[in-house]
Amino acid sequence: MAALLLLVSEFTTLYTVHLAPGGLTIDAVTTHAHDFYALVPVALLVAVLALGAGLLGSRVALLGLAVLAVATLCIALVGDLPDAQTTGTVIYAGRYQSATASPSTGFYLETLGAILLVAVAGCGLLLAGPPRRESES
Repeated sequence: MAALLLLVSEFTTLYTVHLAPGGLTIDAVTTHAHDFYALVPVALLVAVLALGAGLLGSRVALLGLAVLAVATLCIALVGDLPDAQTTGTVIYAGRYQSATASPSTGFYLETLGAILLVAVAGCGLLLAGPPRRESES
């Protein structure tokens, strides 16, 4: 599910820019335009690691999911959130006007996917118990 959320978020609007006085939307930035499709390989790797963790019970796959969760959270919170909350002045209709950016669907989808990954990897590592040791014969 997290992989699907990350993949879908790449093809949705990350944030929109509005004029401050009237709220008129003047621009919309898609997630793939902002992140250069960074979440597509992450989503594919998440799907592969989730299969490894689910079918094989691999702790290494769970650890990989945890690393990808942190990376995705960094992309969302460090890379995307500051741009999605920017305020400033733009030239619109030949005049300088105040504008603000606000997060949109893509930001919320990628953040939800990252949080879901954190929960799955964390719970999986906690509930998996200690690593099995091979018995000496």
